[in-house]
Amino acid sequence: MVNMRLKNVILEASSIELREALLEPHQYPELKSLIDRILLLLSRLDSWSLIHVHSSRNRVATVIAVSVITDVRTQSYVATGGPSWLSHTILSEAQAV
Repeated sequence: MVNMRLKNVILEASSIELREALLEPHQYPELKSLIDRILLLLSRLDSWSLIHVHSSRNRVATVIAVSVITDVRTQSYVATGGPSWLSHTILSEAQAV
């Protein structure tokens, strides 16, 4: 987000545990290093918030994350307009809102 010059960011996640870990990091000592790195990166933003959304309302993000992991993508292909196979999922999710 910082690299894209975004300063005020709203993050959505289907994991309640993620929100708890960022708000109460002392409750997750086994993840301290990871949580510290995430909070350091978030501190570079002017403001940020994390909103919990049900996984069925966050399909586009899930599809993107799976494609990044399975295809070992290291650059943001979504910022360049995204792949054509993603268009149907985006349209479907937008119509459900």
